[in-house]
Amino acid sequence: MGQRGRLSPRMAAGRALRGVGVAIGVLIVVAGISLGIFSTLALVKAVALAVSGGLLLGFIALFSPFGAGACDQLPASERLSVGGIWLQTGLRATVRALLLPGAWLTVISVAAYGVLQLSKTLNRPELWGTKSNWNWVLVAFAVPAFLGSALVSIGYPRLLRRVDKDAELLALCANTAGLTAEKLQISPRKVAVHVWRVRGFKGCRYLDRRAAYRSHTHPKTHITWRKGKGALGVCWAEDVAFVGDGGRFDRQNLDKNAFCQLDPRDRFGLSWREYQRLKHYRAVLVVPLHGGAPGRYSLRGIFAVGVLDDGKVNDLNALRNDPELLNVLSVCEAALAGAGTTGT
Repeated sequence: MGQRGRLSPRMAAGRALRGVGVAIGVLIVVAGISLGIFSTLALVKAVALAVSGGLLLGFIALFSPFGAGACDQLPASERLSVGGIWLQTGLRATVRALLLPGAWLTVISVAAYGVLQLSKTLNRPELWGTKSNWNWVLVAFAVPAFLGSALVSIGYPRLLRRVDKDAELLALCANTAGLTAEKLQISPRKVAVHVWRVRGFKGCRYLDRRAAYRSHTHPKTHITWRKGKGALGVCWAEDVAFVGDGGRFDRQNLDKNAFCQLDPRDRFGLSWREYQRLKHYRAVLVVPLHGGAPGRYSLRGIFAVGVLDDGKVNDLNALRNDPELLNVLSVCEAALAGAGTTGT
C-alpha cells in the first residue's frame, strides 16, 4: 500500500506526454472557438481548428505508447475500436437529446433564427446588404433550427416506442431478479439483471444496456463491453450460454501480476483494473439473445444475471433451464428483434 502512489519512469513520462498533448489540444480548441466568436468570416477556419484539436485529444488518448502495463494496456487496434465506439455513443447521446421537445440547441437556434428573420423584415440595408456577414449568421442558425425541428418531428415518436419497450424489459429484469433470489435463496439485493443489445458497425460493435435491475449500491463498472470482453463478450463471441465464476480469482489469491499472466480467455479478456471494478459479481449467468430460433438469426443481445453471493455457480447453472426464465428470454428476444438488425 505504501507504494501505491509511486510511478515508474515510463509511466511518469507517459503521463507527462499525455499532459502536454492534452494542453496543446485544448489550446487549439479554445483558439478555434475564439476565432469563431470574434470573426464570422473565419467560421470555417474556426471549425477546422476546433476539430483538429479534438482529433489531437483523441489521438493522444488512444495511441499514447505509454500505458499502465500488465494487461491494462490495449493494443492500438483495440484502442481504435474503442475510440470508434466512444464516438458512436457520444453521437447517439447527442442525437437522443435533440429528439426531446425543448432541446436547448433547437430552442436557441429557432429563437435566434426567428429574431434574425424579424430583423431582416425591417429592411435594414446596413445589416443585410449583399456582402453582410449577418447572412452567414442567419444560415448558421437556420441549419440547426431546421434539423432540430425535423429530428423532433420524425424521431420523437420512435423514441417513445423505445421507452415503452424498455419499460417492458425493465419489468422482466425485476421479475427475473425475484425469481433468481427465490431459487437461490438469497436477498433480491444480491441479484442484478441486465438486457444488452448489440450495436455499432463492423469493427466497432459493442453492447448497449437496454434495461437493468440492480438494487445493490456498488457503482457502475463503466466498461465498454465488446466481443471477448468479460463474460458478456465471451458469450457474444462464442454464442453460447454459460455461468462465469467470478469469485474463483479471489479464492486463488491472485495478485495483479498473477492475474495478468492468465490466458485472456481464462480471465474473460479483462484487465486488472476492469476486474477490480466488477469483482463484487461472484457469479454471472449469460445467455445469447437471437431474433428467432437460436442459430437461425444473428445474435442481437445478451441476457445477464449477476449474483453477489459466493457459492451460487451450480444454482445459476440449474436456473438456465427454468421454464420461467425461458419465457423471459423469449420475450426479450421479441423485444430486441423489433429494435433493428445487428450482426455478430
